[in-house]
Amino acid sequence: MRTSEQIIADSRPGTAFSNHSQFDHWASNRGCYICRNDDAAIEKWCPILGVALSIGRTPAEWTTMTEKDHIYGNYTCSEYDERPDDDGGGGDPEPEPGPPPVIPGQLTIGDLFELAGPP
Repeated sequence: MRTSEQIIADSRPGTAFSNHSQFDHWASNRGCYICRNDDAAIEKWCPILGVALSIGRTPAEWTTMTEKDHIYGNYTCSEYDERPDDDGGGGDPEPEPGPPPVIPGQLTIGDLFELAGPP
């Protein structure tokens, strides 16, 4: 991975995303939130993302197929490397939660209406 200085030197003018929601959608589905190069759990920060968010330029590593893709923030990152599942894979899924506990003397919503009487 290149250094921040190298990324800045090759970046294009203009922000990559028009707002945080646009970035969040991209990062969640095919971008930074699921990439090995940016992982908050192990405090690994991607310099490409740092340049894009801190100085308002579009990194050369983020490319689009058409001008319309750029408008909608549909980028492909040349350094993208998807992380494997966080659960280590192959394990049993979390069990379904059981019914909530019942506390002796607990009222139900029906009991409350009955106590309140007619309107």
